[in-house]
Formats: sequence, structure tokens, C-alpha cells
Amino acid sequence: MKKFASAMAAGSIILLASVSSVLAVADTEIEISGNGAGSTNTALVSNTCSESYRQTNNSTVTNVVTAVSNTGDVQANNNTGGNISLNTGDATSTVTITNAGNSNTLSGSCCCSSTTTSDLKISGNGENTTNLADVVTSKSTIKRQRNNTTRTTVADVRSKTKKVRANNNTNAAIDVFTGTADATTTVTNNGDSNTISP
Repeated sequence: MKKFASAMAAGSIILLASVSSVLAVADTEIEISGNGAGSTNTALVSNTCSESYRQTNNSTVTNVVTAVSNTGDVQANNNTGGNISLNTGDATSTVTITNAGNSNTLSGSCCCSSTTTSDLKISGNGENTTNLADVVTSKSTIKRQRNNTTRTTVADVRSKTKKVRANNNTNAAIDVFTGTADATTTVTNNGDSNTISP
């Protein structure tokens, strides 16, 4: 609590007080009393509380992926009679990349959220006195958020069906089955988020 008091026998008094703080504004008590007749008495108090917040996220994400799948490259040569079956199967390359975004969350106020009270008292002054007491309280809060993100993805994804050979076979029944070759790449970049609550 801050207390300002004035008293004089006669004449005038001006009391000016200014309080600036980054902490909670304190209660204020002003008393003008015991001044002589015909005096002019002024008490002005200014309470100021200011706070500033800044959040910044900087991120750099680099993804380098190589995925290669092959099928085939089989052979059945120089066979006589019988049944020959060649089945190469499938070649599948699947790449999934998910990059999360930055997140800023700012809530509440640490310094200027409390309330203030002012107690003004003018008493016991002489005849024909002029008395002025005033308290001005101001609060300001600035909140800033920023995200900077750079994302780079390099993906080399390949699937290949290689050769199937059946040469120089005599009186043989030959069945050849070649599988499929699939390559899939999925890249998801989630956005940044900023959240400010009172």
C-alpha cells in the first residue's frame, strides 16, 4: 500500500506521485487533512502497470528418404520335361512422412491482473480551503507470437520388376507370373498454431 498525506498551516500544497511497475499495482491511500484556512491542496497519484510477452518458434525440418523395392530376376533354364512355374510376387515401396507444426500457447497475465483500490480522505482542513485528490490507474498488456518454419522433403521411392528368364527348356510346360510394382509417397505438413487467452 502506498500512502500520501499532506498537512500545512496555511498557503497551498501540491503533491504529485507517479508509480510505474511491472508488478501488480498496489493499493493507494491519499489523505489531505490539517491544512490552514484559505489553502489550496492537491494530491495526484498515477499508477501504471505494463507487461509485454513475446513467443517465437524457429524450426527447420529436412526429410531425406530412399526406398527401393525389386521383384523378379529369376530364371529356369535348360530343363527337360515337367511343369515349370515362375511367380515373382509384388514389389511395393510405401513412404509416409508427417511433419508436426510449431505451437505457441500463451494464457493469463502474471503482473497486471490484480485489482487496485484507492482510499481518498479529505478532512480537518481550515475554512475556505480548496482540496483536490485524484488517482489515475492504467494497465497495458502486449502479447506477441510468431512461428518461422522451413520444411524440405527429398524422397526417392522406386519399385521395379526385373527380368524373368526361361531358356533352352525341352518339352516343358512353363508358366510365368510377374507381380506388380507400386511406389507411393505421402507427405503431410501440419500448420503452425498460435493461441492467446486472456
